[in-house]
Amino acid sequence: MVEDLHGQQQRLRLDAPLWIARHGSATAGTLPAGWSYWTFWQYANRGSLPGDQNRFNGTMTQLRKFARGY
Repeated sequence: MVEDLHGQQQRLRLDAPLWIARHGSATAGTLPAGWSYWTFWQYANRGSLPGDQNRFNGTMTQLRKFARGY
Protein backbone atom coordinates (compact mmCIF):
# COMPACT_ATOMS: atom_id res chain seq x y z
CA MET A 1 0.00 0.00 0.00
CA VAL A 2 1.13 3.52 -0.71
CA GLU A 3 -0.39 6.89 0.11
CA ASP A 4 -1.55 8.96 -2.84
CA LEU A 5 -1.43 12.76 -3.11
CA HIS A 6 -4.75 13.02 -1.25
CA GLY A 7 -3.64 10.89 1.71
CA GLN A 8 -5.64 7.86 0.59
CA GLN A 9 -4.14 4.37 0.75
CA GLN A 10 -3.80 2.75 -2.68
CA ARG A 11 -2.74 -0.75 -3.65
CA LEU A 12 0.28 -0.96 -5.90
CA ARG A 13 -0.28 -2.60 -9.25
CA LEU A 14 2.33 -5.32 -9.41
CA ASP A 15 2.07 -5.36 -13.21
CA ALA A 16 3.01 -1.67 -13.39
CA PRO A 17 6.52 -0.75 -14.51
CA LEU A 18 8.92 -0.51 -11.57
CA TRP A 19 11.38 2.39 -11.61
CA ILE A 20 13.84 1.84 -8.79
CA ALA A 21 16.49 4.29 -7.57
CA ARG A 22 19.63 2.84 -6.08
CA HIS A 23 22.79 4.89 -6.40
CA GLY A 24 26.34 3.71 -5.86
CA SER A 25 25.64 0.04 -6.48
CA ALA A 26 26.52 -2.45 -9.21
CA THR A 27 22.93 -3.75 -9.26
CA ALA A 28 19.38 -2.53 -8.74
CA GLY A 29 19.39 -4.56 -5.53
CA THR A 30 16.52 -6.22 -3.72
CA LEU A 31 13.15 -5.40 -5.22
CA PRO A 32 10.02 -4.52 -3.25
CA ALA A 33 7.79 -7.45 -2.30
CA GLY A 34 5.74 -8.72 -5.21
CA TRP A 35 8.04 -7.53 -7.99
CA SER A 36 10.42 -9.88 -9.75
CA TYR A 37 11.57 -7.45 -12.47
CA TRP A 38 12.57 -3.79 -12.62
CA THR A 39 11.83 -1.71 -15.71
CA PHE A 40 14.12 1.25 -15.02
CA TRP A 41 16.99 1.56 -12.58
CA GLN A 42 18.23 5.03 -11.67
CA TYR A 43 21.82 4.30 -10.74
CA ALA A 44 23.09 7.89 -10.34
CA ASN A 45 21.76 11.42 -10.21
CA ARG A 46 24.50 12.75 -12.47
CA GLY A 47 27.01 11.41 -14.95
CA SER A 48 28.13 11.62 -18.56
CA LEU A 49 24.63 12.65 -19.72
CA PRO A 50 22.60 15.56 -18.32
CA GLY A 51 20.33 14.68 -15.38
CA ASP A 52 19.66 11.33 -13.76
CA GLN A 53 21.42 8.24 -15.10
CA ASN A 54 18.95 5.44 -15.79
CA ARG A 55 19.12 1.96 -17.26
CA PHE A 56 16.26 0.17 -19.04
CA ASN A 57 15.93 -3.54 -18.32
CA GLY A 58 15.32 -4.80 -21.85
CA THR A 59 16.20 -4.43 -25.49
CA MET A 60 16.00 -1.32 -27.65
CA THR A 61 12.93 -2.82 -29.36
CA GLN A 62 11.28 -3.31 -25.96
CA LEU A 63 12.14 0.28 -24.95
CA ARG A 64 10.56 1.65 -28.12
CA LYS A 65 7.45 -0.44 -27.48
CA PHE A 66 7.31 0.77 -23.87
CA ALA A 67 7.67 4.39 -25.00
CA ARG A 68 4.72 3.95 -27.37
CA GLY A 69 2.59 2.56 -24.57
CA TYR A 70 2.06 -1.02 -25.76
